[in-house]
Amino acid sequence: MSPVRTRAVPGSGQQRGVALFLALVVLLIITILGVSGLQTTTLEERMAANARDRDMAFQAAEAALLDAERFLNNAVLGDFNNGNGRYRLNAANRPIWHGDGRQVGNGVFVYSVNRPGTGNQATALAGVARQPEYFVEQYPAVFSSGGSLEAGVPADAMSFYRVTARGFGGRENTVVVLQIGFQR
Repeated sequence: MSPVRTRAVPGSGQQRGVALFLALVVLLIITILGVSGLQTTTLEERMAANARDRDMAFQAAEAALLDAERFLNNAVLGDFNNGNGRYRLNAANRPIWHGDGRQVGNGVFVYSVNRPGTGNQATALAGVARQPEYFVEQYPAVFSSGGSLEAGVPADAMSFYRVTARGFGGRENTVVVLQIGFQR
């Protein structure tokens, strides 16, 4: 038998290389889309984790503010001259937790560790890097104008306080600082 001869289609040898090149380009585009999708997903997960961490720090600072309110509702508050979490308004030895200043001060109350004025301890907050802290500043006494106008009768003194609380998230560098004013 004699071999069968086929005729080559003109230009078919040139098209084989183009098909391979197009397949590689499409594969490269799909790979780039997959990698960018992974990067976007990773970035979104990090943003969600950071938002959760900040929310946890905010809630910890709020818990410290509530703890301070319980302290301020006690019958006896103690001396506000010596530090240890109790300060006169804008005292030089108080902690500074805002702006560029990060001074420690002469002491703070730590949530659940040394709750002032009570014999019991609160439950520690779970999931935070550090328990929240706070300090209380006492404003100078303000005398009420709604008191008696009778001569020799003293006006009623009103007590005002500023509480500064610092909460931590799941990482110690995630910090939220809150302040409230409180009147007894």
